[in-house]
Amino acid sequence: SVYINGELKACEAVDFDPGAPQGFTANQFNLVGSLRLAWLTENPAFFAIYNKPATAEQVAAMYEPYRPVATPTPEPTEEPTPEPTATPTPEPTATPTPEPTATPSPEPTPGAVTPLPDKTPVYIKILRKPNKISYRLGEEFSISGIRVRIYYSDQSIQEVGEYDVTYTEPDITLTGVQNVYVSFAGLSKKVAVRYGGVIGVRGIKIATKPAKLVYKQGERFDGTGMVVQSIADDGVTIVETLSSDDYRVQGFTTTGRDAGVYQCIVSYVDYYTTGLSFRITSEKVIASYVVSKPTKLVYSIGEEIDLTGVTAQVKYYDGSTDDIDVSELTVSGFDTTTTGIKTVQFYYNSQLVKTFSIQVR
Repeated sequence: SVYINGELKACEAVDFDPGAPQGFTANQFNLVGSLRLAWLTENPAFFAIYNKPATAEQVAAMYEPYRPVATPTPEPTEEPTPEPTATPTPEPTATPTPEPTATPSPEPTPGAVTPLPDKTPVYIKILRKPNKISYRLGEEFSISGIRVRIYYSDQSIQEVGEYDVTYTEPDITLTGVQNVYVSFAGLSKKVAVRYGGVIGVRGIKIATKPAKLVYKQGERFDGTGMVVQSIADDGVTIVETLSSDDYRVQGFTTTGRDAGVYQCIVSYVDYYTTGLSFRITSEKVIASYVVSKPTKLVYSIGEEIDLTGVTAQVKYYDGSTDDIDVSELTVSGFDTTTTGIKTVQFYYNSQLVKTFSIQVR
């Protein structure tokens, strides 16, 4: 008999062989396919009683009490898979970015700007001089305000300022004009500065203008009557009245200028300056006269003067000239009443313009 899951699937008649060990035949193993061999061994009487051919129905009836009961496999109880509990992700806490602390930029230092790369600087030009170029003795020099332009070999241009250049220091104890050399990228250019002045003196002023302020072309300066004074640091108090040897008049000229108003400079110790205006008229100032001698210089007793060959010309300070008619000349000293060497003078507008000698024989 064959049982599958507790149910008899096949049943057939089997002959038992009494001579087989313990009463088994080969087919008995098929008969007990669903029984345990240990049970058959422990019940030998089973073979004695039934040691004869049996029908399938008999075998089935005999084994029925021992048929294994199939325990039904319980239907699986589907336990619902619990819905996963979503653990909410906590909202990210935004850590505020701290406000940046502004670090003050350090004061620029000389040489802050470097030459343009891969270029060769070939020329330096001062675009603007320092704000201050005149100093009192002992006053500290400042390059503030300077602007410099650098020209490169590829025709590019770079401009730099006071914090980008290097410079030489003037001697602040030395009176007069000095050169300060301003350098960048190996190139240098000089700037003239002036040191001087008097302790406690702020400047000068013209307290009284000169009597002559109108000039003809070619006239020289006339400072008669001019009074120049030095002023204290408060700008009001007069320190002293300067002599004409203490100050200089610079830039005065009437030569080669058209009629108009001009200005000259009055300076003191080559440091303090003030201006003085003057006027030039269209009237020219005579510089000299050019008068030639007459051709005839030897006379006989009683002869009249011969002015053949005489020419006269007036020259002005502006370089121009005017011809003078000989008839406008006045002759003095001509005498042929006696023999000898006589001195003759020519006058023009009552001014002596020529002197020469004649011989009377």
